[in-house]
Amino acid sequence: MKEIEIFDPAMCCSTGVCGPSVDKNLLRIATLIDVLKNMGIEVKRHNLSSEPQDFIKNDKVKQLLREKGADVLPITLVGGEVAVVGQYPSTAQMSEWSGKDLTIVPVDGDCGCCCGGEDDDCHDGGCCCGGEDDDCHDGGCCCGGEDDDCHDGGCCCGK
Repeated sequence: MKEIEIFDPAMCCSTGVCGPSVDKNLLRIATLIDVLKNMGIEVKRHNLSSEPQDFIKNDKVKQLLREKGADVLPITLVGGEVAVVGQYPSTAQMSEWSGKDLTIVPVDGDCGCCCGGEDDDCHDGGCCCGGEDDDCHDGGCCCGGEDDDCHDGGCCCGK
């Protein structure tokens, strides 16, 4: 297996999965990395705000940043070669590169909870809701209560 490295934009914590509004793609990639770690495979992540020296030390990353600026992040390297630029790798790509079946992890853009999907007509995104945009639930994991009248399926829904 080739080494996988992800160079993240500046984030408040190592995974970016914090705060009141969690980016579901960050949650997906953090989950993938955690699953791979539990399988004995390390994926290295570098956060621009806490490890800027790693971005300078890597010639390919440094060149992309110099040419296109920080908007080019995240950058994923596989075996030292640039594999994905400007977005996180897909679950299928991570499976291919690691040689592990990651179909157990929610598919791209779907955190496995009941928010942000095509049938989700009351939330603009986020995973597991509970934020200020959550106008049909009082918090928690989006669903499951008696007044769950806007979803009819999904992992945390009560109907």
